[in-house]
Amino acid sequence: MRFRNEKKGEVSIDITPIVDTVFNLMIFFALSLNFLAASGLRINLPKGTVREVLSTPKSVDVSITKEGEIYVEKEKVSPENLYSLFSSLKNNGYEKVIIKADSEAKHGIVVQVLDTAKRSGFSQLAIATLPKEE
Repeated sequence: MRFRNEKKGEVSIDITPIVDTVFNLMIFFALSLNFLAASGLRINLPKGTVREVLSTPKSVDVSITKEGEIYVEKEKVSPENLYSLFSSLKNNGYEKVIIKADSEAKHGIVVQVLDTAKRSGFSQLAIATLPKEE
């Protein structure tokens, strides 16, 4: 590589590769940020007055959308497969089920998930809420 200009004795560096790399990184981060935001579940939790932190490393998060879809650890599960999934999680050492149901979800689906968790061996069950505004 020639860094010195024969005529003036000055150093010149071509910054075109640096600019290309920065633009590529900007495009990569912009696209990956957009995909991360779209993958979340939209659940409006009901409000309650009791404040207790229930999440532990050995707890299973179950989300129920207002359309009645059930997600266990952010993976969609059919009600028919819920019992076998809960049984295998219980056998792997999980102790608690935390249900995060949308405030507009049907009561019957929440009760069905609670019943399935109880039948599969879980004794610690909780329903997540947001704190009430005073």
